[in-house]
Amino acid sequence: MMYKALFSLVFAVFSLNSAHAQEADIDETADAVAADFEANMEVVSEAAEAAMEVDPFDPTSNRSPFPKRGFYPTPTPFDYPADSHVNGEEGLVRLTLDIDAEGTVTDCKVSESSGHLALDKASCAVALRDAPEFEPAKDERGNAVASKYELTIDWNIREPELQPMVIDVRLTIGTDGKVSECEALETSGTLFRGFDRTDPCKNMNRSGDIYRDENGQPVAKKVRIRMTVEVDDVPE
Repeated sequence: MMYKALFSLVFAVFSLNSAHAQEADIDETADAVAADFEANMEVVSEAAEAAMEVDPFDPTSNRSPFPKRGFYPTPTPFDYPADSHVNGEEGLVRLTLDIDAEGTVTDCKVSESSGHLALDKASCAVALRDAPEFEPAKDERGNAVASKYELTIDWNIREPELQPMVIDVRLTIGTDGKVSECEALETSGTLFRGFDRTDPCKNMNRSGDIYRDENGQPVAKKVRIRMTVEVDDVPE
């Protein structure tokens, strides 16, 4: 947009100078045109330099603090407070970080609670652990100044995918590689993500592989798939 404005201004200058040439003596107008053009180009040049001083896409010239690398603090299973896990507590915590003029995080405060004190307290520990160095904020003269940075921490309980379960399915793979005659003999426990109890053969044999006899000819086969997951305590 800045360059478009500059070209428009230059075009206007040429248009104005052309009008002068039609109203005055050619020699005198030529001198006037040259002088006018030079004067206006100085104005254009000064405007261009001023506009280029701040690049909105350059984080070093941003007036707000800017992390020097990706900053998406995420709690690990080890970060989850034990009591919160037992009580099924989840929620979103909004934090405010203090950033000094060097771009270092110096403090963290909860600006909006999740409604669970334990999660609120644990959030700052996660944010301070993962926090990178920042490009500091700038004042109107371009000097680095202390500032604040806001972010959120999302707490969600995640259980291990391997939970006690049984999947026992019988199906037929035809000579064309398609699955038919699907029958769920047993499905119990906490099943794998993506397993559909209403369509237990969904996504099975997606590659369309076929069985062959000793002569290399496609043959249909009955297939039984049984998966069992058992989870027990480790003896002390």
